Amino acid sequence: MSRKPQNASDDLDVVVSVSHTSDETYLAMVWQEFFLSRGRGLTLGAHFPWISGTDPSGVFVTLARGGKVVGGLALIDRSSAMSKEAGRVAAIGLVVVRPDMRGRGYSGLLLKRAIDLAKESNYVGLTLWTSKHAVYSPYGFELADEAVFGTVRNASPAAEETSILVRCRHEDDDRSIYPGIPPFARDMARIRHRTCALVVLSDGKDDMLAETEGPLSEVADALTSLMPRHWMLNSTRGSPLLGELESRGLQLDMQASHLQMWMSLVPGVAASDLAAKGHFSVLDRI
Repeated sequence: MSRKPQNASDDLDVVVSVSHTSDETYLAMVWQEFFLSRGRGLTLGAHFPWISGTDPSGVFVTLARGGKVVGGLALIDRSSAMSKEAGRVAAIGLVVVRPDMRGRGYSGLLLKRAIDLAKESNYVGLTLWTSKHAVYSPYGFELADEAVFGTVRNASPAAEETSILVRCRHEDDDRSIYPGIPPFARDMARIRHRTCALVVLSDGKDDMLAETEGPLSEVADALTSLMPRHWMLNSTRGSPLLGELESRGLQLDMQASHLQMWMSLVPGVAASDLAAKGHFSVLDRI
C-alpha cells in the first residue's frame, strides 16, 4: 500500500509504500550504506535471512520520489525476545536514504509511517539500535539499554590461542537456526560443551560471545576452558555470568552499549518498562 506524505508541498511526487517484499533498489542502498562503505559484509542474506521477504511478520517501508525508490527501512517482529506478558514488539532497522536525497525530511516520513503501521498492527512498542540518539528522540524514542560489551582476559587459559571457531566447531553446525550473523561479524558457530552451548562470533580478529545456553556453572566452565586468552563478551548489566567469570579469576572490562532505544505505543506504559521486559541479545539487533 502507498501513501502520499502530508505537508510536503515541495515534494508532491513523493510516495511512501509498505510491502512484505523487499525492493531491489532499497537493498542495494542498504548494502552500500551499511556494508560496502564500511569495508565489511558477507551477503545480505547471511546477515538478515528475513530480508528476502521470507518472514511474514516483517515489512519494508520505502519512499519513492518521481517513481524511483530513494529510501527505506525494515520493520521486523521481535516479540520472541520479550517476556510473555509484555505484548508484541517490533524492531526498526536498516534506515537509509540515498545520499543526494538527504536533508529533505525523508527519513522522518519513513519513521512516521513505520510508527503508524506498528500502531495499526497492535504492537505495544518499538525498538531500534543506534548511536545517533538525537535523530530518533524527536519521534518518541528513548534510550533504555541494559546491554554491556567489553573484553575478557584469562591469565592462564587452558585453550590454545587460536579461535574457538577453528578448534571446536561441529561439522553439523546449522546456521539457519540463527537470526543472522551481525553486520560486524564474519563468522558464527554454536559450540556445544557437555550440557551447555555457546554462540560465538568472529570479526576475523577476536572471538565474541553472543549467547549461552545451559547451567551457569557449565557455561563458565566452557568459557574458561575453551576460549582463548583474550575475547569479547556481549551481555547485560547485572548478568550472573559476569560475577561467575570474575569469581574464577578472569578479568572483565565492560562498558554500557548505549545503543537500544524504545518507544511505547501504549498510553501510560513507559519505554523503560517495556525495555525491562525485553531479553535481547546481539543477534536480535537490526
